[in-house]
Amino acid sequence: MRISTFAIIGLAFSAVTAFPNDCAAQGSFAGISDRLGLKAGAGITSWTRTPESPLVELKQTIGAVFGVFVVPKPRAPIGFQIEALLAIKRARQVYSGSIVSTTSYSRRYLDVPILLRVASTSPGMQGYLVVGPSLGLLLSSGQHTEPESHTPFIEVPMNPLDIGLAIGIGGKTARYTVEGRYTASLRAAGEYHAENGTVKNRALMLSLGFFIH
Repeated sequence: MRISTFAIIGLAFSAVTAFPNDCAAQGSFAGISDRLGLKAGAGITSWTRTPESPLVELKQTIGAVFGVFVVPKPRAPIGFQIEALLAIKRARQVYSGSIVSTTSYSRRYLDVPILLRVASTSPGMQGYLVVGPSLGLLLSSGQHTEPESHTPFIEVPMNPLDIGLAIGIGGKTARYTVEGRYTASLRAAGEYHAENGTVKNRALMLSLGFFIH
């Protein structure tokens, strides 16, 4: 059964928005409250393969994210930050063999970071740190090779679940947030069986957000 990207994002949005309401009804847990926001950002994604090949180079590319997030109540110094994000991660592979070719890859993930958040409680602009796991569910993938007549040197079957570790630093006001975050895969995002190798990704992202509730 094929489930559309929008259906999955809708389910994730419902789960994230319902969670703080449940906490409010049962009492707060670790600072969670009903501060809900939207965020969008862009960043640099890099891919590494093991073992390396002198004929293949994986170049850094620009990706994008957008989605919803829930943060602790303003006066809570420690709590959880939970997000549901559509993440677009791209890669560019240059093969320098007998025929030089370039293959562009595009992967769309539903990322669900579950982050421990430590924040200052000063009035005005508040700084904070986040760290924790990030789960990525592969929604779709595609690739295009130039010249089209050349088969990519490596065709990488992607794993349906990517698990990473995220760490970030940011600041927020009563209405807006800005954050820089680094995320690295803890497991192989893909495998190429011809060489018994793996591919992992790392991303450095800058995002902006605003509270809607």
